Amino acid sequence: MGLDERHLAGCLALSKSANWNQNEADWRLMLGFGRGWGISAPDGTLAASTMALPYGADFAWIAMVLVLPQHRRQGHASRLLRVALAEMGAQGRVSLLGDPSGTCGLPAGRVSRLLGFQEVFAFKIFFGERKGATS
Repeated sequence: MGLDERHLAGCLALSKSANWNQNEADWRLMLGFGRGWGISAPDGTLAASTMALPYGADFAWIAMVLVLPQHRRQGHASRLLRVALAEMGAQGRVSLLGDPSGTCGLPAGRVSRLLGFQEVFAFKIFFGERKGATS
């Protein structure tokens, strides 16, 4: 299914389950300018997601590949990544998958390697507070 703002609560639950820091504003931004897909569990809960975010005219950033813990190892991440890759390929875009954890993707590195992603470069994300910053 295609994701839109009706799925915000489920998207937020997916981020939280992975201990990621996306908030409602982040999801609204991504859903507004990107394309998202999801898989619902039989009870209607959003069980898995992925997003393709345009990056210039030639690339797409694949992001938010998330699966609720109780729904992992059922092929959801692979299925959604294949959909995203096919659609971005049909648009003539090369898909990029960022992985600051260094595990080569999701979940635990297997899915991205199985789908042919290769590490091109590595990066690290640092968090901190600016000295003297006030709220």
